[in-house]
Amino acid sequence: MNDPPAEPEAGQCWLVGEAPTSDWSGQGNVIAIWTAGDWRFVAPQVGMVVVRLAVGARLRFDDGEWVAPVTIVAPSGSSTIDAEARSALGALIQHLVAQGLLISG
Repeated sequence: MNDPPAEPEAGQCWLVGEAPTSDWSGQGNVIAIWTAGDWRFVAPQVGMVVVRLAVGARLRFDDGEWVAPVTIVAPSGSSTIDAEARSALGALIQHLVAQGLLISG
């Protein structure tokens, strides 16, 4: 988000958007942490993972941006079921590797 919350509680954290305002001005794409009366900002490092509590998504910082999980298309009914299943499994493996949950081999 770009606008700081009106009434943050100590220990709460937010991912700052690309066009921050007010107390977050100049702090794009960092993590904002509210402490006892003041903001602290943490620059993300490649491979850092955060959880977006609203939806439970794990976001990973890579190549200068926060990356959300990809949507994997489920196989649908057709005459080439094996090819569709292989494609869906390949996409799943790539996603798990990107999230650091699997080592591709």
